[in-house]
Amino acid sequence: MNVNFWGAVNTAEAFQSQLLEHKSRLIVIGSDCADYPLPGFAIYSASKAALQSWATALRLEVGKYGVTVVTFQPGSFPLQSRLLFGLTKQFAGMKAKLEQKNLAEFYGSTLEQFSKHFSSLFNEVTPPIAPLDNDCLRKALLSVLEDDMSKTPVYIYESAGQAIFHMMISTLPRWISDALILKVLNSPKWKREENKIK
Repeated sequence: MNVNFWGAVNTAEAFQSQLLEHKSRLIVIGSDCADYPLPGFAIYSASKAALQSWATALRLEVGKYGVTVVTFQPGSFPLQSRLLFGLTKQFAGMKAKLEQKNLAEFYGSTLEQFSKHFSSLFNEVTPPIAPLDNDCLRKALLSVLEDDMSKTPVYIYESAGQAIFHMMISTLPRWISDALILKVLNSPKWKREENKIK
């Protein structure tokens, strides 16, 4: 929350006089997790949902002053994002916090399974910052930066696969969409015998 939500709010507040003076454009980086929360990413999803709601309300508040607020959802490009690298260290920090609160036994091996699964997909070394190797996404970003966005305050970029996945989990019965999400994420199953608090 401190980065995804309050970071954006505090930055906008720091530059509010310049935004108003120059009738500027404020671009907020959203996420499809705001609309489709994922297990294991509860806090991240919540932070992006809060950010999206704030940006929507802010757009209506400052639009009369000539300030444009655009929420850009760039879709998923995990191999080029720095978000999911170095996960072993992040999971170790999460486990330490759970142990401090005596919750490690409740979660059992679930956290360990999450750690092994996602850490196996991404490098432990954070890659250097580099231009996106995605022409379509680059064009979408340029559109958000330069085009008239007054009629498209939320710009969603998604691959065909993402679009199909989002359509399915939006229209299927909840129990089916939940099972689909868990299947796609290969989410570890909870073991009841391990998840007990004494």
